[in-house]
Amino acid sequence: MSGVFITAMGWGILLMNGIYYRLQPGLILFHLILDLLISLAYYFIALILIYCLIKRPSMPFNLIFRILAILMIFSGFSYSQKIWYPHHSLLGLVKGTTVIVGVFTVIFLIRLARKLLTIPDFIQLEATNEELEKQIRERLLAEEKICLLNANLEARVYKRTADLNLLNQKLENEIHERIAFSEALKKSEDRLAGILDMAEDAIISVDRNRIIQMFNQGAEKIFGYTNQEAVGRSLSKLIVWQESKSNNSVEAKNHQTKHRLAVVIARRKDGTEFSAEASISQLELKDETVFTMILRDISKRKQAEHKLAIQASAAAAVAKLGQRALQNISLFQLMSEAVHLVCQTLQLDYCQIWEYSSDTQSWQIEASVNKAKALISKPVVTKAFDSIIAHTLAAQKPVIIEDLNTKISEYPDLKQLLQQGIVCGISLIIPGNYQSARILAAYATKKYTFTLDDTHFLQSVTNVLASAIEQNLTHLALQQQLQRSLLLGFRRTRTKD
Repeated sequence: MSGVFITAMGWGILLMNGIYYRLQPGLILFHLILDLLISLAYYFIALILIYCLIKRPSMPFNLIFRILAILMIFSGFSYSQKIWYPHHSLLGLVKGTTVIVGVFTVIFLIRLARKLLTIPDFIQLEATNEELEKQIRERLLAEEKICLLNANLEARVYKRTADLNLLNQKLENEIHERIAFSEALKKSEDRLAGILDMAEDAIISVDRNRIIQMFNQGAEKIFGYTNQEAVGRSLSKLIVWQESKSNNSVEAKNHQTKHRLAVVIARRKDGTEFSAEASISQLELKDETVFTMILRDISKRKQAEHKLAIQASAAAAVAKLGQRALQNISLFQLMSEAVHLVCQTLQLDYCQIWEYSSDTQSWQIEASVNKAKALISKPVVTKAFDSIIAHTLAAQKPVIIEDLNTKISEYPDLKQLLQQGIVCGISLIIPGNYQSARILAAYATKKYTFTLDDTHFLQSVTNVLASAIEQNLTHLALQQQLQRSLLLGFRRTRTKD
């Protein structure tokens, strides 16, 4: 039967398996069956690998499975060629391809073996699993503890949140109170600033180094500085002490007492100085000392006091001169005392009384004083009608010259006064109905403003002198009349005899 099968398969199988042509036909059939089974096994292995790749595309090491599937297909094909009539060229190509695929398979298997050897075995996996289970149990216990801690923490957070809410509420209340206090303080500061700005007095605050820290509007009006210009300046720029001793004593008293009054000399921005009454207060703080000075410009009051003093002095001088006139002193002595009183009262440098002589048509000095020293002389003004004295007589009113240089072209006699250093003067008529006219003239070597009170004082002096002159003339007239009466009586007596 085996011979019949071999005959049916053809002689090609004998050529393919020539090694068996002398063998028994049964053995050849056995080998053919084995080759068929091997080729089928290769095909089934390839089908199983392809099926796995189709069902699981993401399978690890899928490349080696593909190569193995190809190798199985070519291996099965090479075995199946042994069964039928072999085609040696095709069989060689298939075997060559199988060899190439096998070489690649070996290379990939070597590389894969390195990776597979790093994969732990079952015992190691069990140990690892046990370790993981232990870690999981420990982690579960830790999570339970964490849950307990979280619960405690949440309770503490809840309590702390409640405390914080209460504290925030207190802080909000305190903030509202502070805001209300700040608003009230700001209103108070604005009110105080308004009061300070409305004050006519200068209110200045300085530190211990005398650096100005506050400067109100009253101070701006008095001193002429703005607040921006004054703040940061030294107080010595505004307050001028007459002597360094008084400065030190004032400062020492400031450290000893809390409040004191003083009269100081202050300087404005334009450089003018004025008297000021200062009320100085000291405030001791934690880390600094603040001095507050309230200054009041008393220059007008000083001027008024000075004016009253001059008026009182003038009234006293006029009263004294009137008393001297009633004491029957000589007219020359009365005039000398009058020029002395004028210079002393008005603090002038020169005072003269001029008399016009109609006989010589010239002016003569009857009494004169030069810086409180009586200098009696008889100078003569040659040009009687172009002098300031003659102009005063013609004007019949007081003549005031504030600057002699402006009148020198009109009155050449002023050159003589300018040579003596005189810069201004005033001249008045001594009133009276008598033949000889008299002029009272007063001069100053420094700029002097003759006020209306000065004019009234000089007019009072001239009135006293006029009364004395009138009284003197009346006395002379009575004496002459008495002498004539006595002479007439004497003549009558001699005639009777």
